Order: sequence, then structure tokens, then C-alpha cells
Amino acid sequence: KIAKKNNILLFNPRKIRSESFRKKLIELNPDYIFVCGFGSLIPKNIINIKDKFIINFHPSLLPKHRGGTPNRWIIRNGETLTGITAHFVDEKFDTGEIIAQKKFSIQNNCDYGQLQKISDQQTAWLMKNLLIKLKSKKLVSKKQNEKYSSYEKSFRSKDAIIDWRLSSNEIKRICYSIKPLSGGITKINNKKFCLWEVEEIKRKNRHKPGTIIKIDNLKNIMVSCGKNILKI
Repeated sequence: KIAKKNNILLFNPRKIRSESFRKKLIELNPDYIFVCGFGSLIPKNIINIKDKFIINFHPSLLPKHRGGTPNRWIIRNGETLTGITAHFVDEKFDTGEIIAQKKFSIQNNCDYGQLQKISDQQTAWLMKNLLIKLKSKKLVSKKQNEKYSSYEKSFRSKDAIIDWRLSSNEIKRICYSIKPLSGGITKINNKKFCLWEVEEIKRKNRHKPGTIIKIDNLKNIMVSCGKNILKI
């Protein structure tokens, strides 16, 4: 809809491996090709159209967190620093030479949806600054250090299931790594519940993990965890 409103030419990305798609790109003769949020591997015949000028914007500080859903795992791991990486596209996912990076801190209680929005804003900032460098031809790149590389698996439904033997902090991170699309999933009497808003209470308890300890006057539920308590 945005492309149509602004008279921007739009192609179907599902046809990226077709010869007709490649011919259209050659006819357009682009100065640069930017890739952002694209889930498929760019084929070699497309990469070779503009040598070293296909640039991907990835939402992590590469070489850490390569793969399709880094922001989910960054929240799940409880990390406090992340960023955007601009890198040249090669024949593998997120392995090309790094051109520029923009770091930013992750605030406490930040969820997946909020981190996605911040990542989008930081990507736009980095893209604008990179265009200035490209126009002045001041572009320098460096190889990624494979010593620090990591790939993140796709986030699946089983990753949303809460194990109450974990600490309240870990369970909170599970819930926030999915929010707002869903939340952490648990069951009471075989009925499935989705937990959106949770708060960690650092207080010892002797109850079995997963036990509902108390329901307060505001109907907040206190649940025993492997360590501390989770307020739902």
C-alpha cells in the first residue's frame, strides 16, 4: 500500500530466483540494492549484478545472533545491548563483510514488539547515514570475526511454553520474548493460558514450582518459581 501510494515500483519477492526478476533488476540498473527483513537467501545470480553493492541491514551486532529472529532471542537471553549491522550480502545468511554498526541499549522490561520498533528506527537512521557515505564513496568494510559468531534457531511454539522450575526472571523473559504477538504459555487443569503482563518478585518461597501461592485484592496471581515468585 505504501509503495503504491508513493508510485514506487514493486516486484513479487517470491520470484527472486527467476530469470525474469534478474532481468528486471538489470534493466533498472540500480546504484545500490538494500535488503531489510528479507527471509530468503539472495541467489548468486542476483548478488553478481552489482558486486559488493547489495547491502543487508540485520537487527543484531554481527557476528552475534545471525538468523531470522534475533530480537526474540536477545530478549529471551536478557541481554542489555544490541544494535543494527549493515553488511555486504554474500552467499550465506548474515556472513558478509561489515560496513557499519549502530549500537543501542535495551531498557528493562522491554518486550519483543518494543525492540522491533526501536530496531526499525535505528535501521532507518543507519540507512540514511550509509547513503551519505555511499554518495561520497567513503565506504570501508571488515570481515566478521567467526570466533564470536552465533546462529539463532527459529523461534517455535515450544519456546513459548513456561517451565516453572526456571527462575521468575527467566520466565518473565520467555513471556516478553513473544509479546505482543502472544505471551508465555502455561496450563491450569489442561486449559491453556497466555501470560502477557508479569512482574518478578524477589522473595524466597518453599512451594513447589508452578504452585499458585496467592491471589491478591486486585486479582493478581502469585506463582512459585524455581527461584523467587512471578506476579501475573
